[in-house]
Amino acid sequence: MVCLKFLRLRKFIDHKAEHSYRIKGFDFILKKLIKIDKDFKIEKNDRQRLIRAYEVFLQTGRSIKWWQNNSVNEPIIKNCLKILISPPRDELYSFIDKRVDLMVEKGLINEAKNEMLNVVSFDNPSMKAIGIKYLNQYLNKEISLNDTLNLIKKDSRRYAKRQSTWFRNSFSYDIIYNKIYTGDSKFTNKAVKALNLLYT
Repeated sequence: MVCLKFLRLRKFIDHKAEHSYRIKGFDFILKKLIKIDKDFKIEKNDRQRLIRAYEVFLQTGRSIKWWQNNSVNEPIIKNCLKILISPPRDELYSFIDKRVDLMVEKGLINEAKNEMLNVVSFDNPSMKAIGIKYLNQYLNKEISLNDTLNLIKKDSRRYAKRQSTWFRNSFSYDIIYNKIYTGDSKFTNKAVKALNLLYT
């Protein structure tokens, strides 16, 4: 019951933030956020980040920066083994390229076409996913399929690079696994054994 009430409250707050943006606009919400955090800055067209910051304020009464600066050091889950999967960059990039090709084989273009037909607004978060912009350009016959896929691969590799940098600098891991993880049960079994050695 408590969980259900929380979910209803979260949905109500999300709706309220979105509604406030539509009715009162970007500058109204920005002024609200600057009142609680005078250093709050945001790009003029970054609607999604603005609404997210406002949702946090409505839920907690505090700025998103406050939560970022006061993160809980005590782990939520104790007795866990933190594994960083960090394969060599050339292997990772090759894996990404093959995955994009596989997605095309499995119907990515038709899926994108259906998404474009049903889209209400290009401000929708799903429209900001990697590759959507290029797929839209391809469907409008602005660029070739080959260029589309190359651009998707390029953006995917760039995103993976940012993730890798963040994990290496900001994630406190116990073990680093220098291979592509493909669901291999041997890896899982080794991780379980290592966990047992640490906490038994």
